[in-house]
Amino acid sequence: MRNSKILSFNSKVGFTFDVSRVKSNCNNSCFASEYCYNEYGQEKINHEYQLKLNRNFKLLTSERFVKSLKREMLRLNLGQLRLFSNGDIIYNNSVLADIQISNIFALCNSMKRKDFWLTTRNQNEIFRSLSLGNTKPNNLNILLSVKKESLSPGFLAHCKNLKIQISYITDKKSEANCKASTSKNKKSCYENNCNLCITYDDNPRVWLIHGRGKSKFKESLK
Repeated sequence: MRNSKILSFNSKVGFTFDVSRVKSNCNNSCFASEYCYNEYGQEKINHEYQLKLNRNFKLLTSERFVKSLKREMLRLNLGQLRLFSNGDIIYNNSVLADIQISNIFALCNSMKRKDFWLTTRNQNEIFRSLSLGNTKPNNLNILLSVKKESLSPGFLAHCKNLKIQISYITDKKSEANCKASTSKNKKSCYENNCNLCITYDDNPRVWLIHGRGKSKFKESLK
């Protein structure tokens, strides 16, 4: 049941739609690339997963995206889907970014009884798309990952006005409010009976960093 040529199964959150970080320009453009704890993950060691990420990147900019994702979600009987546990909206290419965002919005609008959440650090393209008059679907929660140190009252107000939820990483367990990242044995969202990332909240979603990137993250705060 977990086999899919398009979607990947993440033990934390269930099925996800992922794309190549290389093709998304994540590694060269994202502020978190220096401590990303997926640095030595499946994208580098699993050849089949690499191929899937590359195919998905092409699919995300294709006219087939909505039809293909909709068919796969119905086949797997999914009530919700996370977009990007790996990869992101493309950086430094607004033409392709427009197509990707439009495709994601179209997917959500075509499946209004399903729930979606998009994890992204590419605030420039998200803000630009919404400023052009594109409307964020009600069944899509955009979790915009930022540096906590960069937050300002004006930025927070802008995100709140657009109903975009802020998220950031911490190394302090007391500050984190993601149960899957703080619970004993790192249990999944389902095991923690948590579905908070699906629904917009004015309060930031805060994840506790773990794995190989933890020490690099601490260094970045100095």
